[in-house]
Amino acid sequence: MNKRSDKGPGTRDQEKTCAQCDEYLTGWKRALADYDNLKKDLSRERAQMHVHAVERSVLAILPVLDNFDAAFKFAPTEVDPKTKQWLQGVLHVRTQLEDALKELGLDPFGEVGEAFDPLRHEA
Repeated sequence: MNKRSDKGPGTRDQEKTCAQCDEYLTGWKRALADYDNLKKDLSRERAQMHVHAVERSVLAILPVLDNFDAAFKFAPTEVDPKTKQWLQGVLHVRTQLEDALKELGLDPFGEVGEAFDPLRHEA
């Protein structure tokens, strides 16, 4: 008598195919997870680059505002109307710089001559 096994000749091929499918699925899941991690890393890096760019911009603009303030301390009080209009225009430019800094998230606080507080101020 010839005993037939429960497994036919095609079953081995199916097992190989299933093993390959599992291997491919595992690889695909790993690649998808790697891609997700890459997206998260790039997003964090972009956010850090944005913060760094804003910091550099602010640090470049602040001395300009300080120079405007220093110059206006010595602005003449008795001037002709044309010069007065010119001074108002220059003050307008200073105001625009302040507005640009506010849009970048920088808000002035405290008063001139206030004692340094390391919890609020940056040296």
